[in-house]
Amino acid sequence: MKRIVFAAICALSLSGVVAYAAQKGGAEPTAAKNLQVLPKTIPMKELKALMKAQAKELGVQCDFCHDTDDFSKDTDMKKTGRWMMTLVGTINKQFQGKDMVNCGTCHNGHQMPEQGGKDLEKAKAEAAAKQKK
Repeated sequence: MKRIVFAAICALSLSGVVAYAAQKGGAEPTAAKNLQVLPKTIPMKELKALMKAQAKELGVQCDFCHDTDDFSKDTDMKKTGRWMMTLVGTINKQFQGKDMVNCGTCHNGHQMPEQGGKDLEKAKAEAAAKQKK
């Protein structure tokens, strides 16, 4: 559940960048590998800015989602992040592509949103238990 919530929030913040990069078109290819949600042509400078913004909105560092020895490697949190980016994009499309929601909309600087339904509370408890190990 923690992954689902994280991914949804990340997707929210990513939608604006995806829309911008798609409109920009013809951008130089990025050196990043294994991009599945973001445009493969997103400039590295924009990709890094987006990732830093998402990390700030979640109060985390790069290694929360990425294997820092191989950023292209898939991890469970990275997969969740992709799902969340897609969710954010879907929500923002309902607002004619305006950047209405992002990771910070729910996370407000926390790995897990402060408020939510009963399943979010279960996910928080599970995440807390894993951190104690």
